[in-house]
Amino acid sequence: MTAQVAQRYHRYTPQDHAVWAQLYERQMQLLHTHAAPQLLKGRELLGIRAEKIPNFAHVSQRLSPLTGWRIECVDGKVAPTRMFGYLSRKRFPANRNIRSLEYIDFSPGPDAFHDVFGHLPPLTDPAFAGYMQRYGILGVKTRSPEELELLNRLYFRTAEFGLIETPQGLKIYGSALSTSGGECTYALGPQATRVPLSLERVFETPVQDEHFQEQYFVIESFRQLEDAINSPALLQ
Repeated sequence: MTAQVAQRYHRYTPQDHAVWAQLYERQMQLLHTHAAPQLLKGRELLGIRAEKIPNFAHVSQRLSPLTGWRIECVDGKVAPTRMFGYLSRKRFPANRNIRSLEYIDFSPGPDAFHDVFGHLPPLTDPAFAGYMQRYGILGVKTRSPEELELLNRLYFRTAEFGLIETPQGLKIYGSALSTSGGECTYALGPQATRVPLSLERVFETPVQDEHFQEQYFVIESFRQLEDAINSPALLQ
């Protein structure tokens, strides 16, 4: 079971930082026009830059005053039960590992770019941060494998692959989209199927992570996520 560890920042090599910089610059070329304003603002608020892998402690110092969240540095995949515990306490588990140049387009395992660049910026928004904490609290209380699967589908369709309507048009906010060049473009393109967020429809849609999604769920605001996660009928 993955536990909290030290980031060991001094162990990152020049190549590690170069991989981060390449990923950052490539994604930001897309996100300037494809990402929700909350993501772009959040990245600035957290001081996430292209030059080097962020120091998790420094990012936490910026994030905590905004919404009360902090980073928990981990090494490897986090079990669902432990993930729920982290989120319920306003802690996001970020991997200290960074993918190698060989896997620049798709990391075979959890890595710092996906976790920090993708997941942390929306946590600067109070409504999204509230949604994520409530999700964690709900997960801690859930014991049924069937309910755990439904929660997994909800996380996948929102925090990873979610789309949002903004005054500037339809944008992405999910971490998997903000860290994937190909699917980020596809999700907003004419070939993608997009539907309004519906818990019933989300729960009917199995998770698929081997190819682009067959449909993407669109919200009108992060407040809508809070309303959905607080629904008394969520898992009934």
